[in-house]
Amino acid sequence: MRTELEDVTEVEYRQLRLERVVLVSVWTTGSQEDVDNALAELKLLAETAGSEVLDSLIQRRSSPDPATYIGSGKVAELAEVVHATGADTVICDGELEPAQLRNLEDRVKVKVVDRTALILDIFAQHAKSAEGKAQVELAQLQYLRQRLRGWGGNLSRQAGGRAAGGAGIGGRGPVRPRSRPTAAASGRGSPS
Repeated sequence: MRTELEDVTEVEYRQLRLERVVLVSVWTTGSQEDVDNALAELKLLAETAGSEVLDSLIQRRSSPDPATYIGSGKVAELAEVVHATGADTVICDGELEPAQLRNLEDRVKVKVVDRTALILDIFAQHAKSAEGKAQVELAQLQYLRQRLRGWGGNLSRQAGGRAAGGAGIGGRGPVRPRSRPTAAASGRGSPS
């Protein structure tokens, strides 16, 4: 029995399409060098999570916009960049409030992930032991608990990118999206 291939066409080539992302940052304080370093770090985190970074936007503001994180004008610019590049995810450099996340997703029409979800996703990919997986699951549940809402509108975007079998950032790890949160996940416990 031979193990060498005579013809390369015998090998099946599979191309993994990475999640295609656009990075967004709000610059509130510090120098241009500080914001460049923060964006470079976010790019490395996104690449560690299995993403292809297509573009990035920086919004200079005194504080993040309470409705959309970056303001309505920059949201329109972001939507154009997402459409032009074919991105399937936006990663924000900061922790978004649930309303900000929802408003951005509704306006940009792709999945939006904040820095915390990105880091939790990286931990989920690298957790190997049962204890490590349990710790990641607990952290993800605590993070998602404050973001629970009907989820019906969001489920269509949960798969997001194509990395790791279509799960994408925020969709990997032991936590699985559900159409209705369980009593344990929402913190209510079972009725006695």
